[in-house]
Amino acid sequence: MVNFCAIYGCSKRADRDKELSFYRIPAVKTNASKILQDLQKERRSLWLRRIRRADIDDSKCTYLRVCSLHFVTGKPSALTDQTNPDWAPSQNLGHTYVEKVDVDRYARISERNENEKVNPLKQYCQQ
Repeated sequence: MVNFCAIYGCSKRADRDKELSFYRIPAVKTNASKILQDLQKERRSLWLRRIRRADIDDSKCTYLRVCSLHFVTGKPSALTDQTNPDWAPSQNLGHTYVEKVDVDRYARISERNENEKVNPLKQYCQQ
């Protein structure tokens, strides 16, 4: 079965565009903890809001894919990394309504977290 990109106006296909990757719309797993289920529901809802197609319902979501052109880094981020701009597709969405995605903010947060990992006692040494 050929995978098509679900974004309106994107004509990418898995059989023809081998250099691209295609990602499923996130599912809500029933065997996960309540916290993870809520996070999965929120992420799935955000993906569907950003795809913004009226003809998509839950029965069709199983077969839909989004190509790597619609992510800043080319792939979705981890489920728990909510501040990442790639938590949901955000590039070339085929419509003019776009929720603001702050890539610079994410870079600053990541850099700050890396600095804290390097020297976790930094806050105690400055006293």
